[in-house]
Amino acid sequence: MKNIYTIIISFCLVSVLTLAISYLVMPNKNDYKLNVIKEEARWIYEIEIDNDLLIKQEFIPALDGKQGFKSKSDAEKIGRLVIDRLKRKKSPTITYNDLLKHDIKI
Repeated sequence: MKNIYTIIISFCLVSVLTLAISYLVMPNKNDYKLNVIKEEARWIYEIEIDNDLLIKQEFIPALDGKQGFKSKSDAEKIGRLVIDRLKRKKSPTITYNDLLKHDIKI
C-alpha cells in the first residue's frame, strides 16, 4: 500500500514540475502590438495579437460620425489604453470621458 502512495505522489510531483517548466519555457502568448498609421488625412491604429489583426480603429471611438485621430500621438494614446485593458482582461471600450482624460483632440 505504501508503494502505491509513493507512485501517486511521484506522478503528481512530476506532473506539476512538467507543467511549471513548460509554462516558463513556452513563448509568451498574447503579445499585443500597436501599429499607428497615417491614412489619408487621419491617423488610425491597429492592434495585433500574435501577428493576427485584432482591431483596426479608423475613427475616434465614442464620437458620432467618422472623425479620425488628428495626430499620431492621439491614436497611440488610445491604442495603448486599449492594449492595457485587454491585458488586464477588462473591456477595451473607449468612452468620451477616456478621450477627455487623455487630452484627445476632437
